[in-house]
Amino acid sequence: MISDIFKYDELRILENFCLKKYKNAVYKGQVDLNTKKREGFGVLLSEGNRVYEGQWSKDKRNGNGYEVFKNDNSYRG
Repeated sequence: MISDIFKYDELRILENFCLKKYKNAVYKGQVDLNTKKREGFGVLLSEGNRVYEGQWSKDKRNGNGYEVFKNDNSYRG
């Protein structure tokens, strides 16, 4: 992945790792096994090469994250 927030290879072997497909995006990361909502660390790859890597809570971006936008600008916070 792009950032150093987490190690993707270590994430992929966790029991709660999931691949979720949306209309215009794909999520690869941890989920709550009961609700299937994004929870923990993950990557969201959106249409137009927009990428968010970071923490999730209750299916929303929360905590540390790194995002690259269509115009190649990036944000870490």
